[in-house]
Amino acid sequence: MLVCVKAPAKSLPAIAGHEPDTIVVWYPGVYYIPYVDNSKRVKMLRGVNGPMPYLMDTETPLVITTYNRAVTVEFRENSSDGVVSVFSALPIRTSWVEETAGYRLHKYLIPPLERSVRPGYYPFFVAVNSSNETVVLLMWVALLEKPIVKITDYPTAVWGNGVLTMKVRGVVYYPDGRPVRSGVVTVTLNESKGIKGVFIGSSQIHNGTFEVNAFIGSTLPPGDYQLIAYYRGYEAYPSDSDPTVVILREPEVSVTQMNGTIRLFLHWDGHPLSNRTLKIATDLGVIEAKTDERGYVFLNLTGVESIRIVYDGDRYYLPLNRTVSLAVPEKRRDDENKNSLLERIKVYLDRVSGILWRMYPLLMVGAAVGVGYSIYSKRKNRKSKIAVVPKVSVSRGDIKFVEPLRRVFLPGEMVRVVLSEEGELFLDGLPVGRGRQFEFVLGAGRHKLSTGDSEIEVHVLPPKDAVIKAYELHFLPFAVFNGVPERPMTPYEIERLLRRKGLDGRYLRALTEIFVKARYSEHMVGEKHFHEFVEGLVKLGVLKSGGE
Repeated sequence: MLVCVKAPAKSLPAIAGHEPDTIVVWYPGVYYIPYVDNSKRVKMLRGVNGPMPYLMDTETPLVITTYNRAVTVEFRENSSDGVVSVFSALPIRTSWVEETAGYRLHKYLIPPLERSVRPGYYPFFVAVNSSNETVVLLMWVALLEKPIVKITDYPTAVWGNGVLTMKVRGVVYYPDGRPVRSGVVTVTLNESKGIKGVFIGSSQIHNGTFEVNAFIGSTLPPGDYQLIAYYRGYEAYPSDSDPTVVILREPEVSVTQMNGTIRLFLHWDGHPLSNRTLKIATDLGVIEAKTDERGYVFLNLTGVESIRIVYDGDRYYLPLNRTVSLAVPEKRRDDENKNSLLERIKVYLDRVSGILWRMYPLLMVGAAVGVGYSIYSKRKNRKSKIAVVPKVSVSRGDIKFVEPLRRVFLPGEMVRVVLSEEGELFLDGLPVGRGRQFEFVLGAGRHKLSTGDSEIEVHVLPPKDAVIKAYELHFLPFAVFNGVPERPMTPYEIERLLRRKGLDGRYLRALTEIFVKARYSEHMVGEKHFHEFVEGLVKLGVLKSGGE
C-alpha cells in the first residue's frame, strides 16, 4: 500500500530505464507510476488491481505545473453510493462534480504555489468508499521549475531548393543559473507561435546544452518563421524559445513558345511569383517586364536564338540568371545546316565556359568529312573527347535521355550522354551537335543538357560537395520511394528505417558514414570516398552498374 506524506515522493521518478515487474498494493483500483524512458521523457505505467465493483480512472494521470500557476486535477467514477476521499500533500482549494456519459467527473483545483513548496512529483491518492468495497486511484502532480530555453547559435537565413540543413545550438537552465541535466529539445519552424509548426529535428540535453542537426523539407515555402526550441523532460516544466529565421528559395522560370509568342512563367515549385520585374536580354538589347498575377510574361520576339532572363531576387527569393535557347524556325535551320560542321563546332567550343579544349585543326578537318566525327584535344596532358555518332532519322519530338543516370561527377570525369534517338543536343543553351551518343569532360559547376522537350542537370563538384549532392539527388528520393516519410530526419534515422525494409545494412551504413563525414565533419573527403559512395548506390540498386 502506498502512503502519502507531506512532501514529494523522493523515489519518483526513480525507475528510469527499469520498468517494474510488480508493485505491491492493498486496495483494488488503478495505479499509475511515472516512468522515465531512455529519451528522458516521462510516460505513465498503468497497473490494475481487480476485480473492481465499479470503475474509476482518469485521462490525466500526471498533471504538470510550475510555480504561481493554478492547475486542475480530474478523475471519473461510477459508484452508486460511494464517498470520495482525496489525499495530497499539496493544498486543494475547491472541488466540484459534473455528470457526463454515465460517470461523475470530479475536479479539484490546486492553487498557485509559492517557491517555499519543494519541487517534485507529488502523489494524488483518491479513495471511493461504498457499501460494496473501497476502490482507489493513484495519480500524480509534478511541481517543476520552469527553465529558460535559449537558442545561442543558428543561421538567420537559409536558402536554396530541395532539403535544407542547419545547426541549432542552445542552452537550458533554471532561473538561478543551474543547468538542466537531461531532457529533450525539439525544434520546429512556425509561421506564428499559436500555429502548429513543422518538425525539423530534436536532440537530447547534455548538462544544459543541446545541438540539433535540423532538416528543412523541400516543400516548405519561403518566408519568415519562428524557430522554436521546446524543452520536454522529467526534471523541469516545459519551456521554449523562439527567434526568427528566414527561408529563401531559388525561383524557376519556364519558357514556352506558342505561335510566335514567348511565354515566361516565373514560379517556385509551381507557385506563381506575381508582380516581379524580369530583365530579358537578347542580341537586340535589354527589356524589362513585370509578371502578371499568374506569374506570366508574354513576349513577341523574332529572329532571336536565345534570351537571358534575370531576376534580382527579393526578401524570400534568390536572384535568377538563366539563358534559354529558343526553337529555330525551319527556314533558318536549313540555312544553318549549310554552314560547315567545322565552323559550328569551333563556335561552340569558343563560347562554352568551363570546357577549355584547344583543337587540332587536322583532326577537326578529318572528322568533318567522315561518317561520324571525334574530336580529341590535350588538357593537362590528358586526352579529352567529344564523340558524336550521327544517324539519319526523323525525330518524333519525344527524345529522352537514356544516360547519364548519375547526375553528379568529379572534375575530369568523362560524362557519357545517350539519347533515346538521334537529336540535337544543347549544353548550357548552346548547340553541341546532332547525334545519339556523346562523351565529354565538363568544367566545375552546374550544367544543363537539353534535347527537344527534355532537359537534365549535371553537377561537377569536388569530392566533398559531390557526396552531399549525390545524397540529395539520388539517395533521398530512393529512400522516399522505399517508404521513408517525407519529413526531416537524421541520416541515421533514414538508415534505420531502410534496414527495416530489408535493404542491405552494410551498404546503408557505408553510405551514411561517408555522407555524415562530408556534411558534418572537418575530415577530408577524397575521390576514393566519392567512388565508394557511388559503388554503394549501385549495390543498393539506386544506380545501375557503372553508375552512369
